[in-house]
Amino acid sequence: MDHQVLLIANDPALATMIRRALVDTTGLRFNVEWVRRLADGIERLRYDGLNVVLLDWLLPDGNGIETLDALHAAAPHLPILVVSDMNDEDAARQAVIHGAQDCLPIGHIEGHCLARALCYAIARKAADDELILERERTRVTLDSVDDAVLGIDLAGKVTHERRDDVVKREQPDRRAEFIHDERDVVFCLLKLIEHLER
Repeated sequence: MDHQVLLIANDPALATMIRRALVDTTGLRFNVEWVRRLADGIERLRYDGLNVVLLDWLLPDGNGIETLDALHAAAPHLPILVVSDMNDEDAARQAVIHGAQDCLPIGHIEGHCLARALCYAIARKAADDELILERERTRVTLDSVDDAVLGIDLAGKVTHERRDDVVKREQPDRRAEFIHDERDVVFCLLKLIEHLER
């Protein structure tokens, strides 16, 4: 399978190193498209066909978290891996918090590890997107039910309540009063009915 990679990096030596590393992968093909500026990368994102973005976040027209934020805003549907010559764990953590799938130190880029990181980023992003879609489907389904619906998490907290056109969501501080013994399913069901009749 061919993976289309957009590499946004100003350093020609880094671009050459990444291209060489991705040629030496067995069973996988990576087509790397290289641009040197963030603006050019964002322009390229207007067109389909990419699977993943590799971002060196030290660019002539932006650097750091702001660069990642701009790229993520332009392509929230694509996984982004940051490559950096900094070995700063806090910066790597911030990159992930701001939407990157991972932050790879340039000194550790070699074929197998880079190819694996790219494939995992693509797979994680697809799984995340599917989870978001499933969550939305569930919300739409629950909101369209005419009867009462009560969602309870494993801790016994009410997460979704719909009764008589009154919808309440995300109530993490409210415990379901009717949960007495989680192992007693019949008791819980009877208490649920009692709760709904109130």
